[in-house]
Amino acid sequence: MNRGDKIISKQAYNDDLNRRLRTHLELEKVSRMTVREYCRRAHRHLDGIETVCTHPGEDARYRRIGLIEGLNKLDAER
Repeated sequence: MNRGDKIISKQAYNDDLNRRLRTHLELEKVSRMTVREYCRRAHRHLDGIETVCTHPGEDARYRRIGLIEGLNKLDAER
């Protein structure tokens, strides 16, 4: 994976993404919750989440739309 100007492994990229998401969603390092609870928390923390989840070279607005559509779909299926 290319993160800015350095190349890192896919595992390191995912570990960093998980860390950044935990921080953004205000989760403890070890948290247990249902998918529904996780989605509700993500809905409450939508502001700025695209900056956490956007891959290098990806449009942050496009990522935000996808995140919102995905969360809405999961919510509609409950």
